[in-house]
Amino acid sequence: MDKDFSFSLVPDGWALCYLSECGRKEECLRYQACLLSPKGKTQAACVLPAALRQGACPHFHPIEKMRMAAGFQRIFDELKAKHVAPITSKLIRYLGPKTTYYRYRCGERSLTPKQQEWILALLRSYGYTEGVAFDSYSEGYRFSF
Repeated sequence: MDKDFSFSLVPDGWALCYLSECGRKEECLRYQACLLSPKGKTQAACVLPAALRQGACPHFHPIEKMRMAAGFQRIFDELKAKHVAPITSKLIRYLGPKTTYYRYRCGERSLTPKQQEWILALLRSYGYTEGVAFDSYSEGYRFSF
């Protein structure tokens, strides 16, 4: 596991794996995240031992890095005034409630490549095709439910 991985990156409610007998534990993000869980943590969603009874674990999650984007305030600086409200409305419907949307917009939450592409497609539908970029980019891990 990379040195840059910490338990703080794990989304709330994401299942961890405690099955040390699994043959793929070294390449599974669920198991590696479990190893880094804080000492005081006493409860978490988890993969149950029955997952190994069928051979290949159906909850195996490979360790994959991806290019994450943070923030899109600069994008909004470039929007025409008439587009701000409809684009904001569509982003809130896509990203979640207003508080979640604002966390993405200011960069507190990172956007996955899929979310980035959706936002860029939305902007293209309004005619924004040149020089559209998020505020910053970083390497992150793919977590899926």
